[in-house]
Amino acid sequence: MNTFISDKYRDNRGGWSRVLKVTCKNCHKFLFHYQKDGPGPLKRSYLDRIIEADALAVQKDWVYCPHCKVCLGFNEPYEKEENRPAIRWAVEAIEYSITSMKDIA
Repeated sequence: MNTFISDKYRDNRGGWSRVLKVTCKNCHKFLFHYQKDGPGPLKRSYLDRIIEADALAVQKDWVYCPHCKVCLGFNEPYEKEENRPAIRWAVEAIEYSITSMKDIA
């Protein structure tokens, strides 16, 4: 069974989380489940928070949808958190909805 990751990053964002189902906005195919800590929109995804994923296509730091090959964003370590590995999403490249931890295999 999956459980929420609880660490200093989660604590810095208020200590609460939710699980998001992330899809490509172009082809609407499932990309991954993600643990989002704290409030606000999903602007970047930290690699250590991706729970269950189809393979994202990565070429020279750019991230593409494995289904329709549209560019979704790029690798951008987050400097404010010791260069924590992250993907910065292009505006309106992905869609997401809150889901239950029970829905994740």
